[in-house]
Amino acid sequence: FIEIIDKAALDIIDPNATIQINASGFTWTEGPLWVESGSYLLFSDIPNNKVYKLDSKNDTTTYLSPSGYTGENFDGKEPGSNGLLLNKAGELILMQHGDRCISKMNAALEHPNEAYVPLVKKYEGKRFNSPNDGVLDTNGNLYFTDPPYGLPKQLDDPEKELDFQGVYCLLTTGELRILDKT
Repeated sequence: FIEIIDKAALDIIDPNATIQINASGFTWTEGPLWVESGSYLLFSDIPNNKVYKLDSKNDTTTYLSPSGYTGENFDGKEPGSNGLLLNKAGELILMQHGDRCISKMNAALEHPNEAYVPLVKKYEGKRFNSPNDGVLDTNGNLYFTDPPYGLPKQLDDPEKELDFQGVYCLLTTGELRILDKT
């Protein structure tokens, strides 16, 4: 059953569509990314610190583990990656909760590897909370959110360095701009 709340949704959703479960067994998933060149879907299972790959045959395999926290003994609930993006060069960009940064996978998509190159880790010398969702504009600038979800004690975490949750833009020049602190 699909409940349509806003009639504008009827432009893209058939109210008679059938819901199909293609994969299961995850704690919770986010950050879906369709990889056109390989005809597969990547998605994050944040609590399990993994990225999974779902192919056209509905086979699900672990693509990256770890995906968002590369250290040891994380005591929070959300160590993994969240948002996943492909940049213009076809490189995988991950919003990493546990490592509290945005990184690029240091490998080709066809040969995934848990080696990451941080793209941005701090704002004004202070570590991010836990980069969460992001989008690239047509010029390659990265807009992203930074809520406290990946911190073990979230807003009350003693490791929290910023006194706000922001929306940022990382320009292709490497300059980081804060867009909203509220």
